[in-house]
Amino acid sequence: MIIVKNWILLGDEAFEGSDFVWGRIELSKEQQKNWQSIVMEQLNSAIEKSAKVREMIEKSNFIDCDFHFFEKPKVAKEEVAEFMKPLEERFKDKRIVYNVSYNRELSWVFIDFMNVDFQAEEENPEEE
Repeated sequence: MIIVKNWILLGDEAFEGSDFVWGRIELSKEQQKNWQSIVMEQLNSAIEKSAKVREMIEKSNFIDCDFHFFEKPKVAKEEVAEFMKPLEERFKDKRIVYNVSYNRELSWVFIDFMNVDFQAEEENPEEE
C-alpha cells in the first residue's frame, strides 16, 4: 500500500512514514468564490510553518498545479492565469505548469513541487 500525505495540512508530519507527499487544498462552493486568497494563505502558511516543506521547495525545479473547480460558480481560466503570475515571480527558478478542469462533485487545488530531470525527458521522449 502506498501512503501519500498532504504537506499543506500536515507540514513536517507529512514527510514521516509516507511514500509520497502532495499539497491539496479542498474548497467548498462558498470558498471557491474567494479561492485565490484561500489557496495563497494556505500555501504561505504551510511554507512558513514547515522546514521540510521549505526544503522540498528548495530542492525542486518544477511545480505542477492542478485546479479542479465546481462547474458553478464558474472560475474563469483567465483568473487562474492571473493567479499564476505571482507564483511564477516567487518561484522564478522553477518551471511551472498548470491545468484547469471543472466538475460537479469536488473543488480542489493540487500543488506538487518536484525535481524533474528535463534533459533525460528530452533525450527519451515517450513512445506513442
